[in-house]
Amino acid sequence: MKKLNRVNSEILRLKNICVQYNNATVLENINLSVYKTDFLGVIGPNGGGKTTLLKVMLGLIRPTTGKVEFLGNNPDKKQKHMGYVPQNFYFDRTFPISVRDVVLMGRLARGGLLKKFNDNDKKIVDNALEKVGIYTIKDRQIGQLSGGQIQRVLIARALATEPQILFFDEPTSNIDRRNLKLICSLLKIINKNIPIVIVSHDIEYISTFVNKIACLNKRLLNKNLCGVNKKTIEFAYNCSVNL
Repeated sequence: MKKLNRVNSEILRLKNICVQYNNATVLENINLSVYKTDFLGVIGPNGGGKTTLLKVMLGLIRPTTGKVEFLGNNPDKKQKHMGYVPQNFYFDRTFPISVRDVVLMGRLARGGLLKKFNDNDKKIVDNALEKVGIYTIKDRQIGQLSGGQIQRVLIARALATEPQILFFDEPTSNIDRRNLKLICSLLKIINKNIPIVIVSHDIEYISTFVNKIACLNKRLLNKNLCGVNKKTIEFAYNCSVNL
């Protein structure tokens, strides 16, 4: 694959995207690009279309109209190059699976469910564990971990896919403020090499470290994506806010 220039290289493009469910419009005329240097926060009220937009970006939902391109192709053909950290991770805490084995699952994106892990896979996984600061607990059963540690396991699993873009869905929902600061510092480091898109309703958290913000309420309410103001956010949330 041709190596992309870190500066000004477009990774993801959404053009005139509309999504409808049962004749109800969820997303309307969305035009958005994500570049190699972007740390994009998508904010908006509940029911404003944030999760739907994320699924469109990931290629999990086909838009009713419009076009999505990821690395010049349909995203569903390039999903192995996308890393995704979900809002919730449901699992049986009594199931005897280690942290390292959970992160190894990220390598399945490269070879399918029947893939046999080789030494290179294990090296990539160990590097991901080191990067998020949990290598020392790699053999611990995942059911013994705290919420913040589990979040880092999920980030490591996403990094193990060797993604060219990383998506987060409501990353603030299950961890305390102390761990939020740790995750924030970690993501800043990751963003030096990988563009990141975070979907969240948490204005305070998002605004502290992203370099672009998209304010969404069925349609994008700010066009330059370099910041938002009080008026734009109040229109999006239909209430008074403090910035």
